[in-house]
Amino acid sequence: MTLQQVKVTRDIAFKNLVLGSLSDITRNQLLREAKCIELRKGTILLEQGQVSNSVYFPTSGLLIGIHEAHDGTSIGNTVRGREGAVGAIPTARTLHPKRTGAMGRLVVQLPGEAIVVGKSHFAKILNDSFELLRVTLAHAANVIKWHEETQNCSRHHRIENRIAYWLSLLFFYGSDDSIPTTHASIAEVLGVRRESVSMALRKFEEREFIKMERSKLQLLSPELMRNYSCECETTISDLAALHAAGQLTLDTKLIGSY
Repeated sequence: MTLQQVKVTRDIAFKNLVLGSLSDITRNQLLREAKCIELRKGTILLEQGQVSNSVYFPTSGLLIGIHEAHDGTSIGNTVRGREGAVGAIPTARTLHPKRTGAMGRLVVQLPGEAIVVGKSHFAKILNDSFELLRVTLAHAANVIKWHEETQNCSRHHRIENRIAYWLSLLFFYGSDDSIPTTHASIAEVLGVRRESVSMALRKFEEREFIKMERSKLQLLSPELMRNYSCECETTISDLAALHAAGQLTLDTKLIGSY
């Protein structure tokens, strides 16, 4: 699918916390070869194992990575909203032409927009800019914490509570209480059986937490859904605080998301 491209403006750039944490000089250097793309739900930006030549900075919407194992099972291993970027950390780790393929399929979970910067251009500036390195390290620390919490969540939290948290997270990133998702999509992200998701959603509907519609869910009581979530739901408050702060720094309270 061809994504619609629009001109990158300073106001658009500030919607992404990584870019918003940079000085005007460094940000302008990055944006010199940047473009803004429309993120359409369901679009695959990168296949698992594929080498990416781009760094994505979401300004709205949500990107997720789905890792597919050899036995056919899958689980979400990347979640990026406007507080982060996709492709910046591997570039910071290598800083040379050798690259490895994506650890999962990168998909648009919620529609929005993203700023795209060529990876070679990003790496060149990163090599010469301590400021960009510092902000990228702050972002990396955030991602590491997310991975730690994801591992604990998938192993120790009940499926119903994990689904409640995922729906609460989608509500946070979305623009309204209508969440575009399906039973199969939720199962794929959480690494659980579709039947388990369907059973949990039926219970949520009986309790009037949600109303199920074709290819989407209506969240009737966001507060009750969050209260039913696993303990990871505290990260939503941290995300909200981070978005409100508008910056990523190493001395900021770094958080993770599912």
